[in-house]
Amino acid sequence: MRVHGAHLGLGTHTHAAHEGERESLRLIACSRWGLDESDDDDDSVTIDSSPARLESFASPPPPRHAMCAQLAVSRYAEKQAREAIEDEVGRLWDAEAMAASRSAQIAREAKLVAQSETESDVNEAIQAASAAAAAAKQRHAQREAQNMAVVRQREEEARRRQAEKDAVAAANAAAAADAALAQERERQERERLRAQTEAEEARAKAAADAEAAKAAQKAAAEAATRSSAADVDALVEQLRLPAHVKPHIPTSHASAAKLLREVLAYRSLRSSLMNAAELYANDTDAAVKKERRGFEKQINVVLVSASASQTDIMWKADKLAKILLQTLATPTRPAHVVASAQHPEVFAYALTSLCNKIMKQVEGQVRDSNDMSHAFVLAYILRIASTKEPRLAIVVPAIMATLTGLCMHAIPMHLSLKVPKSATEEAKAKAKDGLLRALGYEWDEQGEGGGSFEPTDSFVQKVAARCAFAAALLSTPSFLPPNAPADLHNVPEPLHTIHFGASSRGALWCWLARALNTFPGNTDATLFAIDAFVRKAAYDVSRLYPRQSMKLWYCIDNAWVSDEENSGASSGALLRLRAFMRSGDFKTTAPEGHESRLAVEDASSTIRA
Repeated sequence: MRVHGAHLGLGTHTHAAHEGERESLRLIACSRWGLDESDDDDDSVTIDSSPARLESFASPPPPRHAMCAQLAVSRYAEKQAREAIEDEVGRLWDAEAMAASRSAQIAREAKLVAQSETESDVNEAIQAASAAAAAAKQRHAQREAQNMAVVRQREEEARRRQAEKDAVAAANAAAAADAALAQERERQERERLRAQTEAEEARAKAAADAEAAKAAQKAAAEAATRSSAADVDALVEQLRLPAHVKPHIPTSHASAAKLLREVLAYRSLRSSLMNAAELYANDTDAAVKKERRGFEKQINVVLVSASASQTDIMWKADKLAKILLQTLATPTRPAHVVASAQHPEVFAYALTSLCNKIMKQVEGQVRDSNDMSHAFVLAYILRIASTKEPRLAIVVPAIMATLTGLCMHAIPMHLSLKVPKSATEEAKAKAKDGLLRALGYEWDEQGEGGGSFEPTDSFVQKVAARCAFAAALLSTPSFLPPNAPADLHNVPEPLHTIHFGASSRGALWCWLARALNTFPGNTDATLFAIDAFVRKAAYDVSRLYPRQSMKLWYCIDNAWVSDEENSGASSGALLRLRAFMRSGDFKTTAPEGHESRLAVEDASSTIRA
């Protein structure tokens, strides 16, 4: 800002000698008063008011970071403070301008005085003006220092207020965060308590439901047990066993019921066949008698000369199938129209004759053979013949029905006597006779005292032969073809088709499991039955169940045999069974007569030819 004041010219002096002195004085005055030397013409005084100098007084304080809400307020306060500082600086500059104007006025007055006074007076005026200018400059410096102090004080005050505001804002934010955190924790705690309560209620409900379900299941199981027990008792009653004779059946009601139903089904099939055959057997017509003898002779020829060769077995099976089909083609005579349509009397008679001759072969040739290889030959002939024509599918079930009727051990099931201790000797003897008849002991009319039962040695030998034949039958594939007549669906097949499907030989395992679980270990009959069956079935069982069969053989050798040994059973049967089990040859060597060891042709037949 440029301020023009009074001229400080000293006027025109008449003495030339004083011109240089006056110039020196002027330069000194300009230097002391801060005048611009370039303004010689108008003697003006220039005061430094550049923007840089003003900014030194009005520069704003550095910005402070704070929250967005406080930033606007702080900026507004800065703006107000800056404007106030600028106003104050303006007032200071105005005061300085007035002081400078006053100094210029004094200088002009001094100049005027100097013009009228003497040179000494001019010097005194100049000194006075210089002193006044220095005083003014000093006052200006003081005012500037005071202004700077005020500005700094205001800046410090503004920063302090801003810091307080920031601290308050931070405290408020922290308090809000703490409140939000506490609220969230309270909400989570409420949720946890609610979830815990719901979980406890759910657990209590689940426990109550489980208890109710358990009680219902227990009640249902008890009801099912009572019902199953009642079914088993009813099935036992249907067996019509002699008084005080009870069957050994599995402890499981379901298994026991299945076993008893199989026995009853085989018994029903045998009864229906015998009733139908009886009509034809009782016919006294000469032609009928001749026809009966012809059928019997043909069947006998097929069975008696059977040999262990594939060719002979196939030929005998084909011959047997033709004989049975011939009986089916034989017309029914008017006198026999009451025969069953399912089993014509001629076919029923031929089939019954076949079953009886098979049993004689088993009791004779199979029992007398040391290795019982003939059992496999008979089984293969029957199996192949039964698959020649769907109507012949009943052949093997009929054989099983006859075998079951003669020997309960072949199913397998054992009968025992349970006579009260209070019974009389006569009642006990009668009950024992009933047990022997039910087991299959034959009555010898020529025995002592007008007749007696066959010896136990003979009976157990027949039991062994029949069980060996049963093992041979069960080791063959399915006996019923898919297109078997509908009336055969109610006829029980051998055990493997009932329990394990038509293509499996699992009946061997099932028979052994049943026998080990139900046979008592204190009778020779059960020992001979197990020994004969194992000798025929062990090879196939080991081949079909290589791992599980090890447990079965261990059970026979270490548990079942040990129990029998402690019960005082026959030592010979025990020694044979134990030696066979511990040899381990059955795992790799098939029994004699097995299909894997059959010759293609019989050498004896070739020699005869």
